[in-house]
Amino acid sequence: MWFHYHELTVSGTSGASPAQTAHAPGLIASGAAPATDLITHHFPLAQFAGALTTMASDQAIKVTIEP
Repeated sequence: MWFHYHELTVSGTSGASPAQTAHAPGLIASGAAPATDLITHHFPLAQFAGALTTMASDQAIKVTIEP
């Protein structure tokens, strides 16, 4: 419900199977998969265009755009 009341939308793409996707949160929670290391770039919302350019390049693994 937190997502609903704060009007957030989460979307993504993946080549993982449903079983792999179900297993991933446990790995992240246990620290076995350091997910924060995969986020290579952080952009403020005001730099949205730059974030898109970075995402389109081969310079990033994951890009976050933060309000």
